[in-house]
Amino acid sequence: MTMHINKFIHDMQQHIADLTDEQFDNRVKSLIKLYQERMKNIDEEAGIYEGHVCANSYMFNTCDIKVGFLQSIAKAELLELWSRYVNPSTAAAYTRIDVQMWSTKIWKPTESDFKGYSAKTLALYGCMHSEGNVDLDIGKVDEFIVTAIATLPEQVENSDDSESLITELKSASLSVSGATYSPGKGAEMAAHTSTALALAVKDHEMFGDYGNVSHTNFATIGMDKTPDGLWLMTDYKKFQATQKLYGLGVPAEVLVPKYSS
Repeated sequence: MTMHINKFIHDMQQHIADLTDEQFDNRVKSLIKLYQERMKNIDEEAGIYEGHVCANSYMFNTCDIKVGFLQSIAKAELLELWSRYVNPSTAAAYTRIDVQMWSTKIWKPTESDFKGYSAKTLALYGCMHSEGNVDLDIGKVDEFIVTAIATLPEQVENSDDSESLITELKSASLSVSGATYSPGKGAEMAAHTSTALALAVKDHEMFGDYGNVSHTNFATIGMDKTPDGLWLMTDYKKFQATQKLYGLGVPAEVLVPKYSS
């Protein structure tokens, strides 16, 4: 999931950059129309106010503020904001909290795994494990990813995309801890394992190592920092106890006081 988020961040920035001025203006107008749409009934209006109250944000004119922003924003400004605050490879102080849910039917990383290995390693190891390769050592898989992804771009010349790298990785023999990776069914690598491998390569190409970019310390509220520079909630009770009113959602907007005096 972390790598899917990274891919979205990268692809969306490129998508915005590729929009023509006319396409960008049409999307802005559509959003303005959406925010200016009249509420259909009292229940919808009450739901909006209730959402603000529950989030401790009493800025009830949020839609008007968004419309005002949209009416003045230019594509170049949006791309600058994206690079400054959203893209982990260019943001001056990048911090992100990823929420991940794990099924009880699949391999789940331990707390030490989360602390010691990147999302690339965890994803690829989990996919290989689900194919029946239960004897693989996660440390060796991590070693394989670090060395292979770091050296393959130098070996593959004139490669504009990751396809040749992925092909090379697929054909590579991954012998770890006395056991060699083998596809679970048939002779082909499973689709989810291939996807994890592709995302690992693309994630490295897009952002490289941004593990040291995050400057905010969440260790005091029950979280641990991963090698990716992301924060993982490992102590839910501590996290809950440190949140106002025991776990209300952290608002994405600046909180506005209920009373001005």
